[in-house]
Amino acid sequence: MTRRGSYTENLRKSFGLKAEKQVDWRSWCLDKPDERQAAINLLTYFRNQPPQVMNDYLMGLNRPDRAIAETILTRIAPNLASEKSLEFFASYVVTKDEHKQGDESVRPFPSRIEKPYIWDILDSFLTEKLILIEKSRQLMVSWLCVLYALWLAKYHKNRMIFIQSRKEENAANLVYNTEPNQARLSFIECNLPQDMRSEVIWSYGKAIFKETGSMVWGIPEGGDQIRSYVPSAVFSDEAAFQPEFEGAWKAAKPCVDGGGQFIAVSTARNGSYMKQLLRCTTGEAA
Repeated sequence: MTRRGSYTENLRKSFGLKAEKQVDWRSWCLDKPDERQAAINLLTYFRNQPPQVMNDYLMGLNRPDRAIAETILTRIAPNLASEKSLEFFASYVVTKDEHKQGDESVRPFPSRIEKPYIWDILDSFLTEKLILIEKSRQLMVSWLCVLYALWLAKYHKNRMIFIQSRKEENAANLVYNTEPNQARLSFIECNLPQDMRSEVIWSYGKAIFKETGSMVWGIPEGGDQIRSYVPSAVFSDEAAFQPEFEGAWKAAKPCVDGGGQFIAVSTARNGSYMKQLLRCTTGEAA
C-alpha cells in the first residue's frame, strides 16, 4: 500500500498531472523514461491479476490520486505499452467473423497461446523485409496483416503503407469503405478502447493518422500504383490472383532494397508470378 500511494503521490508532485487535464500520452514524461516504464509495469501487473485487484488498488487511494492513477492506467500506459509492443496492442483488438451473427461475430484477436502460428507470422513481420505467405482460407492472415499495418501507422511517424488488391474496391474493404465497421482496418481502429483511438482522416480506401503523419492507402493492382511513391511497406492481398503482381513487385523492390517492407499473401495458384517468386526464394525447383 505504501508503494502504491508513494507512486501516485510522486507523479502528482513531479509532473503536476491533474485528472481534468487532457493528457497527451506521447509527450507525457518524455524526458523521464523510468516513469514511463513504471506506468507500463503497473498496468502489466494489473492485467495479470483478477479485476478486483486493480479496483481495490484504486479505491485505496484518495480521490485526487485515484483520478491520476486512472488516467495513467486507462490512457497513458496502454498507449505507451502498445507503442513498444505489437503483441500488447493486439490484446486490445477485436476482429469480426462474417460467418457468425450478433455478439458472436465480434471476437478478441487471438493470443499467442490460442493461435501460435499467427504470432510466428507477426514475429517475422518485425524482423523480415520480404515475406511471402501461401495460405489456405480462414486462417486470419489478412486480418493480422491489417493489424500490423494499423499498428505501424498509429505508433510510427511518417509511414506510407500500401494495401494492394486486385481491385480498388477489394483494397478499400481492407482499409475503409464508407462506414467504419465495414472495412477491416477501420473496424479494428473504431472498436479499440476510446482512449486508444487515434485521430484519423478517413476517405475511400485511405486512412491518414494525424498524430503520426502516417497513412494507410488501399490501392488496386499494378506497378504504376506504387512507382511514383516511396512506401514504407506494401501488403499485397491475394497476390497470386493479381495478373499485374509481377509489375507491382518490381516497382516495390527498390523500396525494399532501401529498407522498406513487402508482404504478399495469397491462397495457392500454380502458374502465378507469386508461385515463381516463392520458388526463387525457397530454392524449390520450378
